[in-house]
Amino acid sequence: MSNSAVQAFITKFTDSVEFLVQQMPARLWEQSEIRGEAPGSGAVAVEQFGSVNMAQVTQRLQSIVYTDTPQTRRWVYPTPYFLADAVDTFEKLEMAIAPDGWISKAQAFAANRQKDDTFIAAFFGTAQTATTSANGGNAPATAVPFPAAQIISVNCGSSGFTGSPVSGSGGSATGMNVPKLRGGRQVMLSQEVDLDYEMPNVAMSAQQLDNMLNQAQAISLDFNETPVLVDGTITKFMGCRFLHSERLPLVSTTRYNPMWVKSGMRGAVWQDISTDIRQNVTLVGYPWQVSLQMMIGATRLQEPKCIQINSSEA
Repeated sequence: MSNSAVQAFITKFTDSVEFLVQQMPARLWEQSEIRGEAPGSGAVAVEQFGSVNMAQVTQRLQSIVYTDTPQTRRWVYPTPYFLADAVDTFEKLEMAIAPDGWISKAQAFAANRQKDDTFIAAFFGTAQTATTSANGGNAPATAVPFPAAQIISVNCGSSGFTGSPVSGSGGSATGMNVPKLRGGRQVMLSQEVDLDYEMPNVAMSAQQLDNMLNQAQAISLDFNETPVLVDGTITKFMGCRFLHSERLPLVSTTRYNPMWVKSGMRGAVWQDISTDIRQNVTLVGYPWQVSLQMMIGATRLQEPKCIQINSSEA
């Protein structure tokens, strides 16, 4: 029996399932103005009108002089995405779970991360704009890169730093701090962004969130009427909502932290997440094919509503 006992061994399969650590929801995408778009290779995200000034009446029966109200538009373009996996029918029989359903959930998590990546690329990237007269109004006429005047210096808040939070000089590179948040708000307010109407969002990596825990003004009740630190986490401070993301650009040792109000960004959806599970009858055993596709795009709508805060992670 001792030599043949191995023949009685059995294999037991688990019915327990877990996902490895990963970002599951879309954290930044949801803080943009999301609109469905009609089919097409591109779309006008919004028609925009600028400001005008009143003219003084200086005489009786004065002739009317028309003021040309500035008008432009922002364009957005879609990118299709696809993801597929296969579940062999015979392998499925050897499991105690139905893997196709769990695979579709993992694919949905990937789609949510792609939404955030699309948002981030559009935030820091080049927007496309055109007036209604340029190119017949049917194509963008001007590329708009992220303006330097909207970037908070990586040195802001350090000892020896002087001048504006954007164009100041001196000091050394610092992580996220209160002066940088103040600087971002200052730049927005100086361009008439209504912060009483919209709360700015600030996306930070784990390091910037930890930087803020070292800021006495952020965690001390001496500076705040109500507790800001809840269960070791700061979610709101100085009128800003904090969002965690590990997907933000890191250039050398400088992290780019976006600060924006919701109306400053547009998320455009040509096709939202669409999952399909079907058997592939062209392969032996008719394995199950699990696929997901979507078609989305994003763009900045207004530069004054978008701030780039540079934070050192050295």
